[in-house]
Amino acid sequence: MHILPLLALAASAEPPPSTETATLVVDSKVPAEVLVDGQKLAQLWAPGEVAFQIIPGAHALRLYTNGDASDFPLVLAAGGEVRVMVGRTGISLDDSADPTAASDDEAQTVPVEFRTMGRGVQLRLDRQRITLTEGERKSVELAPGNHRLSVRSQDGTVIWANGTLEVQRGASLVVQVAEGRMPELSGSGRFHAGGG
Repeated sequence: MHILPLLALAASAEPPPSTETATLVVDSKVPAEVLVDGQKLAQLWAPGEVAFQIIPGAHALRLYTNGDASDFPLVLAAGGEVRVMVGRTGISLDDSADPTAASDDEAQTVPVEFRTMGRGVQLRLDRQRITLTEGERKSVELAPGNHRLSVRSQDGTVIWANGTLEVQRGASLVVQVAEGRMPELSGSGRFHAGGG
């Protein structure tokens, strides 16, 4: 589901000085309500993704999940994008610059950002080990295709999720991980549980 309303800071008879906008993408894995500057933009009754074109500048984002409000300050740059992921394990957001022309080498990889909510975790991605402490984020460039991924306790002794991370060609991929949970993805990819 994609909704593209234009949110102005204040109603005015004059058009805004620039028609360039910023994009706010909310990818929610749970029911949520989205407000920007006190204006209700969406009520998601089921998991879904919505996108909004918003006037650049400073804004206040409020998300309601399970009756609880979470507030985040937003600074949106013209032509930029902010992606918010609302998952069962928490809410995270990033500030991605407007994509520019990529070189041939860059075009063949996809930026993948791993975020942890709650306690630290250890990831085993293909042949590498990535340790994330509480609230930490790490980005890697991955080729499109399937990559082995397991999510473990920080010391690596308890496996919470094991499977394949399918990376698809696209702008970016966010993988949110937490103790005792399957990974939650936003963007160009999927997680397939199972395997050795």
